[in-house]
Amino acid sequence: MLDYQDHSKVLLAVTDCQDNESDMREDVRECQYFLETKDGQWEPGIIENMTQSKRPRYTDDRCNPIVDSIAGEMEQNVFAIKVQSTGSAGSKETAETIEGLIRNIENISGASLVYSSVCRALVGSGLGGFEIVQDYIDADTFDQDLFIKPLEDFQNRVWFDEGSIMQDRSDAKWCIVIDEITLVDYEDQFPDGFKQSIGQGKRSEAYARKVDTIAVGRFLYKKPVDIEIIRMSNGAVYKLDDKFESIRDELQLAGIVPEVDEKGEEKTRKRKSHLVCQRYMDGGGWLGESEETVFNLLPVVPCYGNFKIIDRKVVYRGAINKVMDQQRVHNMAFSREVEDVVLAPKLKYWGTLEQRKGHGDTIKSLNTNSNPWQDYNHVDGQAPPFMQGGSQINPGLSALNINTADAINQAAGVFSAQQGNNVGLQSGVALEKQIDKGDISTRKYFTSFETAIRYAGKVIIGAIPKVYDATREQLILNEDGTNESVSLNRVVYDNETQQQVTLNDLSIGEYS
Repeated sequence: MLDYQDHSKVLLAVTDCQDNESDMREDVRECQYFLETKDGQWEPGIIENMTQSKRPRYTDDRCNPIVDSIAGEMEQNVFAIKVQSTGSAGSKETAETIEGLIRNIENISGASLVYSSVCRALVGSGLGGFEIVQDYIDADTFDQDLFIKPLEDFQNRVWFDEGSIMQDRSDAKWCIVIDEITLVDYEDQFPDGFKQSIGQGKRSEAYARKVDTIAVGRFLYKKPVDIEIIRMSNGAVYKLDDKFESIRDELQLAGIVPEVDEKGEEKTRKRKSHLVCQRYMDGGGWLGESEETVFNLLPVVPCYGNFKIIDRKVVYRGAINKVMDQQRVHNMAFSREVEDVVLAPKLKYWGTLEQRKGHGDTIKSLNTNSNPWQDYNHVDGQAPPFMQGGSQINPGLSALNINTADAINQAAGVFSAQQGNNVGLQSGVALEKQIDKGDISTRKYFTSFETAIRYAGKVIIGAIPKVYDATREQLILNEDGTNESVSLNRVVYDNETQQQVTLNDLSIGEYS
């Protein structure tokens, strides 16, 4: 097991992980450069050759519309996190409260924009993700909340331990998130730091003019812990901790006592769990002590496209990986076709000076006058004036241009009907069949994002009892979009049972 206190061993583990996954990360970077950078859809060698020969070079981008089509459809869907009780101590009402709380967390986090960004990264390059953090919702409050935060540039910032093979990385023992901060901010946050960046495993970069930064790592790891639980006479299950001991007397006054076995001893048992700890580091050493978090799962949520395990290696890709060659060929064919049209001689009449004599004014206005007849002077032994010139497009180039454009859509699993290109040209039934065919091809990206959202729900549910453990009025968001304020952990007297009860104690019960 990795010694999480040994900086050199942790740094070596991160470097090994970066090396092992470097090929996949380079593919992700190539896709992003291909989609976003100037001349990204051209090979450098061809750019150089065409520049030297002064040949025109144009980009007819057919790939970004594919990303827009698939990601746009994903953005129109609502990915809802549903919560249900998984034990006798849980209740449907508390599950609904947790569900409403999660919807409110998404709302205050602007999660729709975070999800949108992840969807586009997922489709475009095959990798994206976000994180869940604990923070104060307001500078002037003591109440903390959970937030969903973006993790842009995921391919350069986040690595999981190399033993992890689950698509949601739920089996990972650790991960690292690298933040690039300016030297001024570094000195403010870590005045005793080593000012050595952590390597990010990059072999290529698209942009040269960037701010000077130091790469600092947030190392997150799971610390194994044993949790002892106790079952009460009302069926509720509590963790045997300080919080339970503080309310044991109140429970006893309400007639709620621990269940006992045949020996008269309290029924308890231990179960294995984890506590996620966090520690900052740079390339030179630790930048502080390890801190416990409120999470029992790593709060970093990856999202992979076309996720597979091949030869015990994690592989993934987006919708563009397999179409880049077709796009490059298409750009070349398109540029050559444009060149042929632009450089082709214009359509002209050919004749002799004798044939034109006296008719110069009308000949000059051939393209503007409406006279259906044009006179010329007949000269014996000379052929009449004739028309010649105009665009002579290479039919092979035209066919290549059309075929590569179609091949791009076919390889990406997107069809013209999905992009609205065939409207009015095909029957409604034919359009629906094309759309259905495309939906089947792109369904895998929806499934990938659902996997990420499901894991995010598990992380949030596990952290909620620790974050929302104090008596407070909490806003929740109902399924219909309306707001509602509920009391959390408030002890009240129930006139019907003549007992004190705790409203919405989110630490009681198990939920998934």
